[in-house]
This record gives sequence, structure tokens and C-alpha cells, in this order.
Amino acid sequence: MNKPDSKLNEFQMDSVKDYMKTLKDVDPKLSDRMRSHYKKQIVEILSKDREENLVYKLLGKIEELKDEKQELQDQMNYYKKR
Repeated sequence: MNKPDSKLNEFQMDSVKDYMKTLKDVDPKLSDRMRSHYKKQIVEILSKDREENLVYKLLGKIEELKDEKQELQDQMNYYKKR
């Protein structure tokens, strides 16, 4: 029997890991059962077996903002060294 996440490519699996890390950052007390539930949903969404839901969209937005923050931090560090 194939694992549901075996449908995903390496980039998608990295996305799952990033989203799960973000979820843990947002709610460190999240139970294993709920983490498993969200991971399953994310895998299903990425493999197109399920429509995007609010949690997925919010995690995506958080990841975008984290990337933007890092870019701004890198720019600030660059200009401080000049």
C-alpha cells in the first residue's frame, strides 16, 4: 500500500515539512493527533486530492511573510555593512 505522501515530489515534501514546522511554531501544544490530521490535509491538497482550506492558505501566507521578512533582514544587513 502506497503512503499518501508518496504522490508528492521532493519540492512538495519540503513544503509539507515547512508547513508542519510553521504549524508547530504557531501552536507548540498541538497534539500529535491534530498534527497528523493537518499533515494529511496538506498532503491531499498538494496532491490535488482536496481543495485548499483556510489552514492551508494561512500557512502559505505565513511562509510568504517569513520569506519577505528574511529578504528585508538580508537587505538591512547588507546596507549596514556598507
